[in-house]
Amino acid sequence: MRTSRAALALLAIGAAVRIWGWASHDALFLDELFLALNLRERSLLEMLTPLAYGQNAPVGWLLLQKVVTSVFGDGAHALHLVSLLASLASLALMWALSRRLLSGAWALVPLAVVVFGPFLIWQGIQLKQYSFDVAVTLVLLLMALRVHESRGEGGLLPLGVAGVVAIWFSMPAIFVLAGVGTALFFRLLPQREAHGPRHLAVLVAIGAVWLATFALNYAVFLSAADEVDWLVDYWASGFLPWPPTGVGDLRWFYDIAVGAMERPLGFWRLGLPALLLVLLGVALPSIRRPSRRAASDAEGTTTNRGYRPPALVWAPVLVTLGAAVAQAYPFRERLILFLVPSLAILLGRGVEGLAGRLPAGRALASAVAAGLLLVPAGIVMLWLPRGGLPVASDTRLLFDTLATVARPGDVVVVDHRTSYAARWYGLPPGVVGIDAPEEWSMAERMAAIRSTLAALDESRAWIVIADVRLAPAPPLGTALASDVASRRFTFDATWDWVDEGLGWWAPLPPLDDAVPTGWVRVSTIEVKGAVAFAVEREGPRSLATEAGGPGLVVALPSFEIGRDLPNRLEVLDGDVARRHIDPELLLDEPDELHDAE
Repeated sequence: MRTSRAALALLAIGAAVRIWGWASHDALFLDELFLALNLRERSLLEMLTPLAYGQNAPVGWLLLQKVVTSVFGDGAHALHLVSLLASLASLALMWALSRRLLSGAWALVPLAVVVFGPFLIWQGIQLKQYSFDVAVTLVLLLMALRVHESRGEGGLLPLGVAGVVAIWFSMPAIFVLAGVGTALFFRLLPQREAHGPRHLAVLVAIGAVWLATFALNYAVFLSAADEVDWLVDYWASGFLPWPPTGVGDLRWFYDIAVGAMERPLGFWRLGLPALLLVLLGVALPSIRRPSRRAASDAEGTTTNRGYRPPALVWAPVLVTLGAAVAQAYPFRERLILFLVPSLAILLGRGVEGLAGRLPAGRALASAVAAGLLLVPAGIVMLWLPRGGLPVASDTRLLFDTLATVARPGDVVVVDHRTSYAARWYGLPPGVVGIDAPEEWSMAERMAAIRSTLAALDESRAWIVIADVRLAPAPPLGTALASDVASRRFTFDATWDWVDEGLGWWAPLPPLDDAVPTGWVRVSTIEVKGAVAFAVEREGPRSLATEAGGPGLVVALPSFEIGRDLPNRLEVLDGDVARRHIDPELLLDEPDELHDAE
């Protein structure tokens, strides 16, 4: 009973964090904007053709997203709804799987990994398919477990149908199906009962249907997607170096195994201890083999029904690893988020095995599990007091504000990264875009803006830069900075947040780096993760000259700025005087703001 109550408490916490994050997250990252623009600009049938902006996603998931946005609109909350529901479903599905494979309170360990997993939480409120992948994986594992326990007497055909559907909704579903299918084949192979050969034949036929379905999906949809060079470079470390040039290349196996424990499992800087527990979960039998009558322990929970965890739990991990060795699928970060349930179960079995094989093992195992789980739980708890999970640049608020303060004839200059947000949220007329490659460093972005300004005929322009950190990184960001810097590839900048689910955040260089000779910066609007500043040609009408200082700085309440001013705006005039004004003044009477003394 106590275990059940603890499970309910964990499920409630996991659901509350996810729903709260979804409700407070009303902006889109650059990667999300790529998909959002496809959803807005295309009809339902056009979603069946290769996506624009270098995107690729399962066709079934895309059609589902299109239906949802057609019904509920294309606001951020509607766009994130499918991921949220999949994330919530994964909580219940994880508990259903965990309590069937682990005994007593140890079943809580995998559940806690999923409840507090920062990358699971974050992907659960993003316009990406990875949260849906996790839910699909859990459904397939549960259905395969039914076949495993009944030795083919029940569930084979439902599993076959579910597998066919899953292939259209989840790209990595084929790896899960290959793993569980192989495990079930060897489970049914030694049967000598009358129905044994028939069950095996049905399983082989189902496997053939799965392969044919995947081949059709790949030929029609997946292979037609455009290949993006910088994405290929980004995911290259998820493949075994090929051809291997020495023994040192074999370290790749260690690096990606430990890396999987940190991202996406969430055990940052504790990847090796977590990996050892996972390996124990595969190798060690439980201390005893419970009987059917012992299916419920003293607390009323289901015990493990096998001497070792069924191979169908860890087989998908091996299949995916084999795909990475074969250069077919990167074994890295959010692309292997669907493996978190399997890895969490194995980690829980490792903890349980530790408890049964060492003196005072139960106390030691409990301490080890608690120590590990403090890391992902601590990351999430660090986010909460700061206004929520790390979220996207609030370019929507920035563009809405800019539309009210821009003067007639102003030009808005955006760079390559920000241009997609401008297309999504809309900007005042007169936008000038910079066709900058995605891999440009921040310094190059600023130089491109400077050269664009120098070529303008207009006398006043607004510069908009997104995905930047305007304030010092929080403690977690500072701690992660060195870790992230060691993994950067073509970006010439030090990122304050890990990309996998947390977004790119580049430190903002001096704004004057974007101002060419003959221009002066006169006004700045700062929001969460983005900044807009006005520049004018030097002359007697310059706002800086009229104001007697470097201009007006408006800091809008956000995750980074003005958190102690939830209902007002902070205005700094010339970095000398400080006073507060009503937000309505900015939104309804922009001229008053420009004239404020």
